[in-house]
Amino acid sequence: MKYKKKIKSIIVTLWIVSNALLAEIIVAEGSDGVKPEKKAILVSKLVAYTLWPQKELSIKRKTHFHFCTFKNKVLAAQFQSVYDENKVKVKLKKLKVVNKNTISEIRDCHLVYLSSPSMKDLQAILALSNKQSILLIGENAGQAEKGVHYNLYIENQRIGFEINRKALKLSRLKPNYRLLNYGKIIKGSKS
Repeated sequence: MKYKKKIKSIIVTLWIVSNALLAEIIVAEGSDGVKPEKKAILVSKLVAYTLWPQKELSIKRKTHFHFCTFKNKVLAAQFQSVYDENKVKVKLKKLKVVNKNTISEIRDCHLVYLSSPSMKDLQAILALSNKQSILLIGENAGQAEKGVHYNLYIENQRIGFEINRKALKLSRLKPNYRLLNYGKIIKGSKS
């Protein structure tokens, strides 16, 4: 029995390492130098290894996992295209990517991808996330320090991610311990 557990542990670890390497793929295109496919892959892995309170996950949209972009229709379409092409499911639900333009619209989202929110919008989104366990993923320098849960960044032409553990805890979200090994932990949040 111990042998089976050890094998399973090794397989899971290898799978995570391979996905972490995938997340650090050399970047090529896009306004920020990253192909939407690369962001989509990394975001799907961050979601897969983040645990929601069961109540929050089941209350919102029972048939779909709602991935929302905030004020960025182009990015929503790009993500949806990538996920449709690869038939991605998240948390055993069909994935639906939609763009939202107001804070009140994001209440039914499981995840909000923030490309460049204003500071006023960000504060309101953070407050809502803390109440409703909405996962926040950003892509601009300093967003993790401001309270966004995961923030994508580029270093040496590779995409990586930062983790704000304090913000995740405030939103009652838990990163899998393996994620903590591959992300850059941000200390001392302003959230």
